[in-house]
Order: sequence, then C-alpha cells, then structure tokens
Amino acid sequence: MSLFYIPWRVSLDFNYNDAVVITEKAVDAVPSKQLIYVKDLENVSNLESSVILVDLRDDWHRLEEILALQIPMILTGVSPYTVSELASILDNHFAYTGYMEFDERGHYVLDVLRARENKSLVFRVHNLKKKEYPNYDVDKAVTRYLRAVRERSIDALLFLTPDNDFDYDELVSQVYGVLDGMGFASTEVVSPRTGSSRFALLASLFVFVLLLSVSPLLAAVVTALFVLFPTVGLPAAAVFGEFAIYRRVSSLKTGVIKGLLLFFSFSIFLGIAINASMVGASYQNGLELFRGVKISLVALPFWLFVTGF
Repeated sequence: MSLFYIPWRVSLDFNYNDAVVITEKAVDAVPSKQLIYVKDLENVSNLESSVILVDLRDDWHRLEEILALQIPMILTGVSPYTVSELASILDNHFAYTGYMEFDERGHYVLDVLRARENKSLVFRVHNLKKKEYPNYDVDKAVTRYLRAVRERSIDALLFLTPDNDFDYDELVSQVYGVLDGMGFASTEVVSPRTGSSRFALLASLFVFVLLLSVSPLLAAVVTALFVLFPTVGLPAAAVFGEFAIYRRVSSLKTGVIKGLLLFFSFSIFLGIAINASMVGASYQNGLELFRGVKISLVALPFWLFVTGF
C-alpha cells in the first residue's frame, strides 16, 4: 500500500495545495478576490470575483438573499438557527462556505459546517486580525501567511485592512509573489480535496490484521470504530496498534538493532494507514482533526514503565 499511497498522496496535496488571495481593497499586480460585506452588497455591480463576509449575528435575516447569489461566502458569528437547521439550509443551496481559523466568535460556524452533508463545499480561511497588526512587521506577517498554506493547506488567505500604518499593499504583494513562485497561488476558491476510498479500505485491513495478533475481539471492535467513527477509531488504532507491534516484535528472537528497526518500520506503516484514512473532505478541510497524538505517544512508554518492561 505504501508504494502506491505515498506518491499518490504527495501528488494530491501538490495539486490541491493552492490558496486564493482575498483582499478588502485592490492591490496592483495581485489577482485577488474582493471581500464584500453584506451591508455593501447593493453598491457592488460585479460579484463574480467577490467573496461575501457574513456576520450571522447581524446578517442572518438576509441569508436566503445571499445564498441566492451563488458565490462563495465566509461565515462568522452566531445566528438564531440551530446547528442542524443552518447546515440544512446551506446544503439545500449548495453553498460554498468558508470558516475562519481560530475564530474568536466561537465554534458555532464550525459546528454547522461539521453537520453539513456536503462537506466538500467547505473551505478554510486564514487571516491576520486587525488587532494583531501592531505585533507584526511585513516579514513576520508574510511568514505567517505562507506557513498557513504550506503547513495546513489553507484554501484562502484573507487580508483585512489594518487600522495602523502597516504597509498593506506590500504584505499582499509579497505573499502573492511567493505563492505564485511556488505554484500555490490560485485565482479561484479551490474545492477541498477528497481522496480515494481504496486506500482507506486497505488501511482498515492493515489495522484489522495487526490487531488480530492480540485479540480477534479487539481487532473487530477497533476496526469497526476505525471505519464508522474515525474520531474515536483513529486514536484507538494508533494506541492499540503500537501495543500490538510491541507484542509481536517482542515475541521474535531478534537482536536489539533488528528489533528496533522492525518496531520502527511497523510503526511507520501504522502511521501511513491512519493517514490514508484521513483523506475524506472533513479531514482535508480541517473540520475534523486527528486527536490521538499525545496519547499514542505516551501510552506504550507509560505501560512499559508501570510494568517494568
């Protein structure tokens, strides 16, 4: 699986690791989307290259009107709708909806987007808040935006105009220039990528066979969680998989070096299997995250420490 999955995953990430630039004002030589506030909709004649910022606290009553425009929008705030109601409304209109990373307005929007059936119509937005500009110079701000794209595959970079004398045009120009040079600049909001289910099936089979050496019941339960409830199943596979690898390698009569290499190799394969199960839209656009990093790192060492090896 690894021989096919790794090249495929690298190609997938490269092809969809583009980010569109969204600005509040036009910047010379930068092909960006224009950010539009709901209150200014009547004054905008051309919405084709725009993205609407919708504050659900104030603009929720105009939501149907906004959705009818069929252009990407970024949501923030809280509306009177329940999570399921708003998710259904967005799905019924096939709304291409963005959410801000680290939104200080709360998790309501994120909960709504997680409740959507069509999670592939969701994109992530990174921005430097107006109050953060005094803490940055241009170089540091450029680095922050670029890291968001390279490390977290952000789909859109939003540039709000600062309230101080920060060089806004220079920031936007530098970020776009570097992105364009790396081949990561996009002129459109790119749909989040969704991977192939065949790798997820192979990953499930690997986890089942690995845990089968410990207990058939454990293998069945963890694999079922792995497939049906990945939020719980992926961390469980990581933890119990490490125990299974340790037990299997310990039972072999190998030297220390060979044993360590075997343990390391199987751990790599386990990590690849877990990664291969995170190719759905929910994981690719950041709605869901792997939440088992810490426990998977400490569970086996802690058990070995307690039992005295």
